[in-house]
Amino acid sequence: MPTSLHDAMVEALRKCPDVVRDALAAADLRARGEALAEINPGSGQLVATSHRADLVLADRRKRHRTVVVVEVQLVVDTDKPHVWPVYYYGQRDKHRCAVFLVVLAPDPKVAAWARRLLRAEQPHTQFCPIVLGPAELPRVTARSTARREPYRALLSGLVYAPLDDVDAADAATEAAAAIGGSEGDKWVQLITSLLSAGAVARLLERRMETPRRNYMWEALRAEFGPRDRAEGKAEGQAQALLQVLASRRIALSRVQKKAIRDCRDSKRLLRWLRRAATAERAADVLADD
Repeated sequence: MPTSLHDAMVEALRKCPDVVRDALAAADLRARGEALAEINPGSGQLVATSHRADLVLADRRKRHRTVVVVEVQLVVDTDKPHVWPVYYYGQRDKHRCAVFLVVLAPDPKVAAWARRLLRAEQPHTQFCPIVLGPAELPRVTARSTARREPYRALLSGLVYAPLDDVDAADAATEAAAAIGGSEGDKWVQLITSLLSAGAVARLLERRMETPRRNYMWEALRAEFGPRDRAEGKAEGQAQALLQVLASRRIALSRVQKKAIRDCRDSKRLLRWLRRAATAERAADVLADD
């Protein structure tokens, strides 16, 4: 399960390559209706390992074969105009078929930069990738769609959560619930980390039906939930802490459990919650500051 925004977007595209296919079809390009899947990312690349494309997709059918090189670009990188054509021509040389270079750029300024023609010194030579900016990236807000196509919804959440789009974040967390387990919890953690505190609070209001036994949501409720009742907030934080420790199989003595349940210092409980994510022993979590 990826932890960085860039790697998470690549993973979502890997699990849902139809996003790329649909974008090419919308542009009336040859990939319309074709079933794309990942192929060996090193295949046909003529550059060092440290400069490999993020993802290479292909339709493996014998007729009308298509290869799509996919790059996720979050910031302007002046090195890419020199490298992108190498990705493209390397795949053409390897597969001798139609090749497209698609750049996913959720930031409008980065998308505008990526759309500029890459001109070479050779006369009559120019190169321009197919850029998926905010207008071309799918925004998923329906929970039913999120359950049916979880990775499409997660990609939407990764793109729109930084804009505090609670509708897209809600669908993405529904997708994470459909995936379930530790992977689903990590997707929730990543999506909510992209939201402001106010947006997380609004999201929590929509996710009230999430089971209380889920420690990830309990921790979020404890940190971002309503703050009008200090007692209730501390109780929620204590319960979240106990859930985190139980999920990480960190044993607690009866005295330590009582200390957590009886604590009404919200700031102290929050410090303990943060320590609980990495600590190996209960004593390390509850150590005095």
